[in-house]
Amino acid sequence: MIHKPLLKASATYQITTPLWTRAEIDVGAGKFVIDAPGANDAPTMYIRRAELFDVDGRSRGVLDRLEIEHKDIVAGGRLSLELERGPMDI
Repeated sequence: MIHKPLLKASATYQITTPLWTRAEIDVGAGKFVIDAPGANDAPTMYIRRAELFDVDGRSRGVLDRLEIEHKDIVAGGRLSLELERGPMDI
């Protein structure tokens, strides 16, 4: 899921564990897709990895924080979330 901005005047959204395995957002000139295989597999899933792709399928990189900018969403493309059953050991 992508939640409201962290601050009211911010264009940064927090990424949390999704409820669905796939979601599509119409962003005018195209779509922004969120893929989260396995989101329905267990009562609690944790995000292990989040990677952003452009509309041509090229990786824009692995996110180092579970946040995404509004400009990245409206540009279209895909957010791929890799999930796991338990939290990561840090």
